[in-house]
Amino acid sequence: MANSIINMLGTGITIIVILLSPPLAKKFGKKAVAVIGFALAGLGSLAFYFLSPTNVWGMVGLTALIAIAYAPTIPLILGDLTRTWRDYSEWKTGYRFTGMVLRPSVSA
Repeated sequence: MANSIINMLGTGITIIVILLSPPLAKKFGKKAVAVIGFALAGLGSLAFYFLSPTNVWGMVGLTALIAIAYAPTIPLILGDLTRTWRDYSEWKTGYRFTGMVLRPSVSA
């Protein structure tokens, strides 16, 4: 049961903190937010190895800290990934397909 609560807490915090990503990126830069977020999340994940298996409150605290550090990186990385796909397809085809929607074929 503690594992379920810890996972729900991490997901909830992540959803809330993702909303802070644009202001953080604007103030500090996308690269700095991503690098620092990944580094802090990695160190927090490493800290789990030093907790005893019965230290539930330590796990809750680390999960919250990792979620706070990692959450702002999610939209930044996904946004860069879509820009990379868009630029690659334009480079290969000569056409920009941003926002293109394909209509599924309908068979009678």
